[in-house]
Amino acid sequence: MAYIEWTGALRIGIDEIDGQHRRLVDLINELADARDGGREATVLGAAVAALADYAASHFALEEELFKRFDYPGTESHVREHAAFTAKVASFTAALGEGASKADEMLVFLRTWLTTHISFSDKKYASLFRERGLA
Repeated sequence: MAYIEWTGALRIGIDEIDGQHRRLVDLINELADARDGGREATVLGAAVAALADYAASHFALEEELFKRFDYPGTESHVREHAAFTAKVASFTAALGEGASKADEMLVFLRTWLTTHISFSDKKYASLFRERGLA
């Protein structure tokens, strides 16, 4: 069973963003599988690097769309992105010091993904769809 399931509740109705969110779900599940299979040490570095890459590209897309569509919630949403980026950076630093924080990372990622999509991303989704993005 997957650590986190991609369900309709996580969809915001914008294909490109849903695809990126689905990729994060895949990354989370890959990390959970590695932890559960005793391969955590061999994939943790790659997982953290993939998360950092994901964050950079996904957040850049959302923030460009915020500007294009003059999204009124931009400031608070960008702060959430910054907090995520900082947390992933802390996992990277811990990894560099030899600490494995896979369990903490998984809990953070699952919680962040589900709450961020449900309470933040869904706020902009209807505006973007009204303006022709789907």
